[in-house]
Amino acid sequence: MDLTPGPRGHAGQIIMLDHEQDVGGDLLADSLTDLVSNRLGEGRRGPRGDKPPAVARVNIGGLSSVEAAAHPELEVLSIGV
Repeated sequence: MDLTPGPRGHAGQIIMLDHEQDVGGDLLADSLTDLVSNRLGEGRRGPRGDKPPAVARVNIGGLSSVEAAAHPELEVLSIGV
């Protein structure tokens, strides 16, 4: 259950996060009620919509600070070495 959705989502949506990918999540249902009653969201264009999620990497090969990465469309923030 997504309690802190990005700008294209809403609180309470049900998403699946793939442990093999470091970007975004797939929308499974608009709410827990929709998921358990098998009423999946309609009109979806695909698991990730029509464009990839905004990703920022803060590390020695990427951005220098979290502040430099922050913007309204940011969905994934990866902080590493």
